[in-house]
Amino acid sequence: MKGTDRKWFDGETSIEPGDWVYCVSVNSAYCGWLGYVEWVRPPVGMVQFTLNHDEKPVRKRKQMLLRQLALVDQWELTRENIDDMVNIALDTSDQEWFEQLITMRNEKEREEQKWRK
Repeated sequence: MKGTDRKWFDGETSIEPGDWVYCVSVNSAYCGWLGYVEWVRPPVGMVQFTLNHDEKPVRKRKQMLLRQLALVDQWELTRENIDDMVNIALDTSDQEWFEQLITMRNEKEREEQKWRK
């Protein structure tokens, strides 16, 4: 992996491959869409969008300007969001993504159980 593939930092935001992001540009047709970053080569990155602005499952790969993206705290994702993405991963036979989502879902469940006790 090239050094530029690893990380982008502009003093405010650090975006790396594997990060979950929202498109925050009101001028983009993808505003409000959720996805994960596949690679970073400033000033752009490749995003695999998984949920549209209505939180409907999608599978759309798009090169985006990094300034159009905002990092997502994984705890902002609901169990339903994660389950929808698990179904997409299964439908597309994406084993690596499936495993990442299952890990994320398990972490979320453990965190929720802490609060229930």
